[in-house]
Amino acid sequence: MRTLAIIFIAHVAVRVCLSSSSPSSQVDSALASVSSLKPEVRSDILLQLALGNSYSPAQRERIIEEAFTDADGAQYKYPERVKAGSSSDSLAGIRAQAFALGLDSLSLKTRAVRELLKWNSRRAVELFTAISRPALPASSCADTSFPDISSYYDVLATLLSSSKVPPQTSASLAALANPTAPMVPDIVSLLGLLGHAGIPDTAFDEVLGYLLAAFPRVSANTEALGLLFPEMGDAFQTGIRAVYLRRRSNITLLSAIRSFLVVQIQGTACTYNGGLAQYKLMRDRLVNTYNTRLVTIRYPNDGPFEGLTVTALKPSATKVAASNLSLFANTDANC
Repeated sequence: MRTLAIIFIAHVAVRVCLSSSSPSSQVDSALASVSSLKPEVRSDILLQLALGNSYSPAQRERIIEEAFTDADGAQYKYPERVKAGSSSDSLAGIRAQAFALGLDSLSLKTRAVRELLKWNSRRAVELFTAISRPALPASSCADTSFPDISSYYDVLATLLSSSKVPPQTSASLAALANPTAPMVPDIVSLLGLLGHAGIPDTAFDEVLGYLLAAFPRVSANTEALGLLFPEMGDAFQTGIRAVYLRRRSNITLLSAIRSFLVVQIQGTACTYNGGLAQYKLMRDRLVNTYNTRLVTIRYPNDGPFEGLTVTALKPSATKVAASNLSLFANTDANC
């Protein structure tokens, strides 16, 4: 709430300052008005000001680029998502509410690129290329939240699908989808990227190649799979259907998904409340998705395909998951 109040007061101050400024000096006045604020708050305010109609295209571009630069100083480099089932007043829940403001570096920069695309596509591509995609840490049973870099892939899909971006630029942009050290969230995002119908065929094939190469490079991380499994099944189906609609065989992608699931499901499972109920739910649903939804989306000449057997998939080890108790929960049994 304190951050929201600061942003609101700063917005009022900037508006008052601009109302007394000449059109030619409005940008300088806007920048001066927010110069003392934290970088992430300054960036957010500038991006909202850029939505106004009182600036020329050149002025608007300058404001957006200033916001992009300010985003480098944000306290957090990317947003995080809370584990499903965590209480809203737990530490993880409160952090999730803070990240929902979008004041992390990645969220602010991708917002800037998306806004700049409306006015200067060439410069928008240049700014996006300048974004350093964060390296993701491996999820563990001790975590109460996990990284979310989906905004990076979402804006990449927007650029690849935009009629304002020439084909030769799309080809170079597609290379940015290639994760250097892929993790489970990258797999989900790459599958989603394939689902954007506006992506040119050449870029689509390039992204598909990166995805296929990424699958075997993701080390077993059953916890990360468990965190994302509610959307993982849909992501698999999105990728498989996208390949099918582009009139390409699904055999290679299906095989890669199967191998990926076998490795990930047989990693270290986290126990919640002393049991593996959550692990079994994740495993059973993903196996069912593969056997009943994915293998049916293929061409007749692709032939039969090997399914997965639930009973053959077991965790290699177990660890106790972190507690997500409410900050205000009473843990004293005698009270």
